[in-house]
Amino acid sequence: MNAQPTRTTGETGAVNADSKDGGECLLPTALMNPTLCGLLLFLFPFVLGPVIGGKGWSVKFLSGDVYYYFVVARNYLDHGITSFDGEYATNGFHPLWQGCVILITSLSDGLGLSLFGLCALTLFFSVLIVAVALLILAACFRRALGSVPWLFCLLPLGICGVIGFLGTPWAHLSLWSYANGMESGLVLPAYSCWLYFAFSKNFLKTPGNAAGVGTAFAFLVLARLDHVFFVIPVAVVVVIRCLMRPSNSAFAYLIAIIIPAGTLLAYMFINLHYVGFAMPVSGAIKSTYPNLCLQNFVDVRDVLSNPLAAESILLFFRLVQVFVPAMAGLFVVGYSCFSSSFRAANYWRALFFTAVGTVMLALSLIHISEPTRPY
Repeated sequence: MNAQPTRTTGETGAVNADSKDGGECLLPTALMNPTLCGLLLFLFPFVLGPVIGGKGWSVKFLSGDVYYYFVVARNYLDHGITSFDGEYATNGFHPLWQGCVILITSLSDGLGLSLFGLCALTLFFSVLIVAVALLILAACFRRALGSVPWLFCLLPLGICGVIGFLGTPWAHLSLWSYANGMESGLVLPAYSCWLYFAFSKNFLKTPGNAAGVGTAFAFLVLARLDHVFFVIPVAVVVVIRCLMRPSNSAFAYLIAIIIPAGTLLAYMFINLHYVGFAMPVSGAIKSTYPNLCLQNFVDVRDVLSNPLAAESILLFFRLVQVFVPAMAGLFVVGYSCFSSSFRAANYWRALFFTAVGTVMLALSLIHISEPTRPY
């Protein structure tokens, strides 16, 4: 009797079938791994960049605003002060990434790199950060579903990337855009760490898990200050649980709030002491943070009521950038309220908390119809 083809399934998705010539693997096992395929797809443009981009290729991937981080880093290294002009202190940056850029700039100086070299080094760290986030997200899928689905391969592109290919710059709407030398790259591993703890069966049930959640939230807030809104829904649940079921173990869950709250308070105290302002002044220019505002939804209504108007077309990209995630968040909130899986699966609860935070963040952004304010 002829031997039957062997088939191996699992996260690797490897399929080994005996060929007519004596049994060779149809595809390399490594390439049948969803995690590795997604990682390779993400890395591809950055590996190809030096080959076809020529001198200064890395600059094409970086956001124009990375210049501000470079200037503050240079002034800190030269004058010992976080400043745009080398004389007056400023807090107009997200602290965790600014600290990273200072370290990157110091490393660049030690290696004797040019400005192009500094840009390439910054891009390298940005790519590395997002790659690590992808690996953590894969671990989240394994924890929640038991394996990594094949759609993970397309994660670097994403639905926003598909929209981007239809008429807006692809780099602004895909996962590749997070490797841009800005603080947005740090958001991904921070959020991924939060998901990893949230997907646990012990989510907010043990002090250890609560400490992990709190640390991930502190990481997220320092990575991008306005993402404190993602902490608020969990904080509300923790407080309600402590009030409804007061016990020593219940109060241990307050760790999930104390860690990020303490981190934010320390950041505000340092700002107040060294700069004179508790919160970044630049935040008032870009958002209504920390105050929520319904005007953005009014703007959406006006745009949708006359989508062919010139001003509506100009605001389309802003709508996609801000309100597609917000509407997705509202959908998850609604679905979670009526779905039995919401009560059964921790990952649905984690998505619910994320959705509420996303909607709150959208409400705090500056009005999409409002012109840019002068500095």
